[in-house]
Amino acid sequence: MLPYEIPFGDLYVPRLLVSFILGLVCTQILTYFMNKYRISKYFYYAPLVYMCLVVTFTVLLDSLLGLS
Repeated sequence: MLPYEIPFGDLYVPRLLVSFILGLVCTQILTYFMNKYRISKYFYYAPLVYMCLVVTFTVLLDSLLGLS
């Protein structure tokens, strides 16, 4: 059985928070490259795409890493 929380020293962090932070970092990296190569100009509303990418990366990392 997997633990409900991940210990970082004396601090216990929920698993979904760790997945969210990793998803946010992956989205920042992808957004940087999309802006660098001007792919983001094809999106109608960039903040919505950003939010969808955060959710997608969070769900994918949560399922692939087996954190929940």
